[in-house]
Amino acid sequence: MPEKIPQQFSVLCVTLVFAVIAACAASPKLDKALIVNALESAPVPINGTVSIPADRLSCVLRSDLWVPEQAPGGTIHGGRAAKTGTARLVDAGRTLGFRQDLQIRDSTSELTVAVEGEQHLKLLEILSILDSGRPATMIVETRVAIKLQHECFPEPIPLSG
Repeated sequence: MPEKIPQQFSVLCVTLVFAVIAACAASPKLDKALIVNALESAPVPINGTVSIPADRLSCVLRSDLWVPEQAPGGTIHGGRAAKTGTARLVDAGRTLGFRQDLQIRDSTSELTVAVEGEQHLKLLEILSILDSGRPATMIVETRVAIKLQHECFPEPIPLSG
């Protein structure tokens, strides 16, 4: 089972981005448009976890991002999950940034999986904007999602934390 990413992860994830923004911004005022632009304009290094919705399971197995394996207590057949099972991560899934096999508890549960690498983000919510105590630097706590260019993920997947 993957380790739980600390809740402060989203702060750490975007702090570096905003240190750069604040240094480049003509005005010390940090608004939502500037935050969105900073987060969504270029890939950001990520090392965390996402939860794949249960309704995406058959798609990720059918698309060969993970390959079903026989497991004690259940099997996975033809892109549909039985009660439990394991699916081994393959190169197509690694290319998207996934970093571990899927442990399927049942076909209705979200699947938590590690992701890392340069990822495009989508801002979901600004939780707080704080003064860092350093000139031209603000700390922005956000909720973000990863945007993946794949048919199985038409919507961004929220980064856990």
